Amino acid sequence: MLATPEEEHEQLSGNDRYEGFCADLASLLAERLHISYVLRPVIDGKYGGQEPNGSWNGMVGELIYKVVQHAVFLVLVFVYVFTARRCCGACV
Repeated sequence: MLATPEEEHEQLSGNDRYEGFCADLASLLAERLHISYVLRPVIDGKYGGQEPNGSWNGMVGELIYKVVQHAVFLVLVFVYVFTARRCCGACV
């Protein structure tokens, strides 16, 4: 989710423009794995679905067609969330 600037009209940039669980999780994983990353909206604004011609759009398409360079990081986020949910929050 895009963060809203404070009342002082602070100009947010980079990853600071985003807030919420996924942004916090990405930050935590990057810190622990000693990697850098850039959050950005998906080019076509879709989550990812298969088109009638068999191609994929959204986040899934960006992974398949290698629009994003660090797809492994996204997979780690999903694995981390899945593990945390299975452990009822004890792993977080």
